[in-house]
Amino acid sequence: MSNMSGSRPAGGSLRSAVILGGLQIGGALLLALANQQGLIDDETRTRGVMVLIGLCLAAIGNRMPKTMDGPPPRSVSLAALRQSVLRLGGWALMLGGVVFAGLWAFAPHDLALVGSLIAVGAAMLVTIGGCGWWVFNHYRSSAN
Repeated sequence: MSNMSGSRPAGGSLRSAVILGGLQIGGALLLALANQQGLIDDETRTRGVMVLIGLCLAAIGNRMPKTMDGPPPRSVSLAALRQSVLRLGGWALMLGGVVFAGLWAFAPHDLALVGSLIAVGAAMLVTIGGCGWWVFNHYRSSAN
C-alpha cells in the first residue's frame, strides 16, 4: 500500500526508541544483577543506570535532526524552519545528555543530582526558546 500523503511512517523512530529502551532496561538489569552478586555497590548501580539514561538522551538528540516523520512542509522556508528547530533541539539534547552522563560518572553524588537536572533543563530551555524565536521571526517575516 503506498503512502499518498507524502509523509513517512514513524516506524524507524519507533524502532530506535524500542532499541534504546531495551538497552536501558537490559543495562539496568545487568547492573542490578551485578549488585545482587556483590560485584558492585548500590551507589555504582545507581550511577550506572543514570549514565545509561544520559547516553540515551544523547543518542536521541543525535537522531533528532535526521528524523523526517510527518507530512512534508508546505514550503521551502517551512522546511528550513523545521530543520533548524530539529538541529538546535538535537544539539541541545545531545550535549545535555553527555553532561548528564558525565556528571553521574565522575561528579560527587549531590553535584551529579543537581547538575544533571540543570543540564537537561537548560537543554529544554534552549530548545523551546530557539523554537519560539525562529517561529516568531518566520511568521513575522512572512507577514511583511
